[in-house]
Amino acid sequence: MNNQTALNIEAALRDLRTQILTAFNNSESLSIKNKGRVDLVTEVDVAVEAILREKLLAIYPDAFFMGEESAADMIPGDNTPLASRLKELAKDGLCWIVDPIDGTTNLASGIPHVGVSVALYNNGEPLAGFVYDPARDEMFSALKGSGAWLNNSPITCNTQTDLMDCVVATGFPYDRAERWPFYRNLFERFLLNSRDLRRFGAASLDICWVACGRFDGYIEYNLKPWDSAAAAIIAEEAGVRMANFSNQEMGQFDAFIPEVFCFIPGVANQAWELTKEGCAVRQR
Repeated sequence: MNNQTALNIEAALRDLRTQILTAFNNSESLSIKNKGRVDLVTEVDVAVEAILREKLLAIYPDAFFMGEESAADMIPGDNTPLASRLKELAKDGLCWIVDPIDGTTNLASGIPHVGVSVALYNNGEPLAGFVYDPARDEMFSALKGSGAWLNNSPITCNTQTDLMDCVVATGFPYDRAERWPFYRNLFERFLLNSRDLRRFGAASLDICWVACGRFDGYIEYNLKPWDSAAAAIIAEEAGVRMANFSNQEMGQFDAFIPEVFCFIPGVANQAWELTKEGCAVRQR
């Protein structure tokens, strides 16, 4: 991907700003449906995804398009896990991975904190990531191997070395009612061993905020690739340590594995130990 293509993608995302801000200002009139007990979708999610599908496929017509709101069509009829099916679909050639509105609950409540997330993969490997915050008009971006940017200024993560000096972000999974005792063990460890814990409700922005130094870490269960794929590229290019905490070792990050571990290098080992303790409790 060259710089002009990246600028074209950024322009496509910024073109959505008026539409999304109008939705914030008229959130009480949005048409809202439930995909799950607490998992929402609005007409804005669907409309934005349709616009992005058209604009992104105009850039790379042969690319596969993987969007959150059309993912139901990709759910296998057999017992293949969704994550495995999505990873299989993304492994050949170019693939757009798109979350049209990350933070739909915020949008539906008139809370101006959402991200529009676009990642480009090639043969299963990340090439570029873009996360746009329309409320703040902030564009996070990265091309693999070329650094990370916020509105055309380079960004790097923080350099703290003590987790107690850090602010950590998280999210509450949609199946929390059924699995809260497991999740609570992990949240509690970070609440008691960091400066504070935050939950803002948009994973892509949370990860980007680690990249630019507003947060020092982010951890969450049960994310989908469109939640983390673009932001993970940005974070890694900003020097953040990304991993999947279901693995025994930190290793490399895979957006198709649901668990996301995202911490600045100076506290990554401390955070990893807390994470593994929480997972050990969960697995008993």
